[in-house]
Amino acid sequence: MLFNIKRVGEAGLTKVPTRFKVHWQSCDKGGVMAVSESREKNGSERIFADIVEEIANGSYASGERLPTEHIFKEKYGVSRNTIRSVLNRLAALGLIETKRGHGSYVRQAGPNVSLTTLAPSLIFQQHHLVDILEFRKGIEVYAVRLAAQRCSEDDIKKLHACLKRMKNNLENMQEFQQADKDMHLIFARASKNAMFISMLEIVYNVLTVELSTMLHKQGKDIDSYFYHRSIVDCIEAGKPDEAAFMMEKHLSLIIDRVRASSGK
Repeated sequence: MLFNIKRVGEAGLTKVPTRFKVHWQSCDKGGVMAVSESREKNGSERIFADIVEEIANGSYASGERLPTEHIFKEKYGVSRNTIRSVLNRLAALGLIETKRGHGSYVRQAGPNVSLTTLAPSLIFQQHHLVDILEFRKGIEVYAVRLAAQRCSEDDIKKLHACLKRMKNNLENMQEFQQADKDMHLIFARASKNAMFISMLEIVYNVLTVELSTMLHKQGKDIDSYFYHRSIVDCIEAGKPDEAAFMMEKHLSLIIDRVRASSGK
């Protein structure tokens, strides 16, 4: 095992395994070293590999429901957020499908699964959130432009239903985020472009945990409802340029806030 050598106050040298995160706090009698093992990240990789292997070898058959988040949490001894992150990655790869209120199911292989090979770095590498949001912006600005030209009456009804859910949950960030995600996917579907639909489904599966954390810290909506309502109005009125402009402003503000909070 490799060690880093650190000095703690006047207590001499202490060996600390490199797999630990080390935090220092000063006190009157020298120094106090608080050591916390970074298990969550390593744990998520192990859980991800385990589930992929079990899908590949048939332990989880096509169409079979996976164990619940709680069962996985107890099995691996990690947080529920870690389990959700793993399931989101599996969904982004097209290996599983998550049905709200019904759990996650192993998917059959198909064209949508192979599409994920277009974005392997998005799934497997730990990109900064800003990088993913900029990638998302590049897709969504044009997607709403097409949506304003191609949307159906059913698309408009679904968008208004999402707006109503957002308005009713301006201070309930869990429900607000779900309505937000649903609306952006409807924007993509209203574009009638299969590539936009599939790529945005991948992006949102990757972003779910990060966006949930950000909105939870935010506590309540700042201006998302305003921009979503404006985009829906532009799409309904058949104004592609205006819809694209409002989406660009909305996503640029989100990126600016993430940059400000992360220092990037």
